[in-house]
Amino acid sequence: MAAQPDSPQHTPEQYFAMSLDSGDIRLEYDRGTVYAMTGGSPDHSLIEANMIGWFKGILPRPGCRVHTNDMRVGLPGEAYFYPDLSIVCGKQQFEKRPDGQLILLNPLLVVEILSQSTQRFDRTRKYEVYTAMPSVQHYMIVAQEKTHLTHYIRTTNEWVARVYSALSDVVDLAELGNMPIDRVYDQVSWLSDADDF
Repeated sequence: MAAQPDSPQHTPEQYFAMSLDSGDIRLEYDRGTVYAMTGGSPDHSLIEANMIGWFKGILPRPGCRVHTNDMRVGLPGEAYFYPDLSIVCGKQQFEKRPDGQLILLNPLLVVEILSQSTQRFDRTRKYEVYTAMPSVQHYMIVAQEKTHLTHYIRTTNEWVARVYSALSDVVDLAELGNMPIDRVYDQVSWLSDADDF
């Protein structure tokens, strides 16, 4: 999803009030700045659906849940984002707002699908936020215009990046299984002869 800056220097309380009044527009928050999320491309939507479908079909651990981009995750008081996909295993922990809004605090895996307008932010600031969350063990950023997936995995002492750029590659997600790259990019426009835009 593309993010565009809206208004700077809001408190978290102001942000949550704006979220209630925003209708179908999802808002993200980062250290006082509120961002309005815009719609994704057809390929973005396909990649997201492919990954959600794959995870729903193969998750080996009981009690794991796959969330779409409607689930907000957060570092309380600092940042609140809507990743394209998140997975939590075990009991879900939420920041529960008095107005009923829920923010997931303990995802195990987070995925962002890149666009031209968001890729720098996804690679830098969102990386900082997601990897600062103690529960997160995997952060994946996925290109939509070519075969390219970066998987950040938490090790004992650091985060390690693994890059996959061939359709024959398989992502090792440890406790979550092995994800074939060709499943991620199934039917995207630049690989499918059936698409005629």
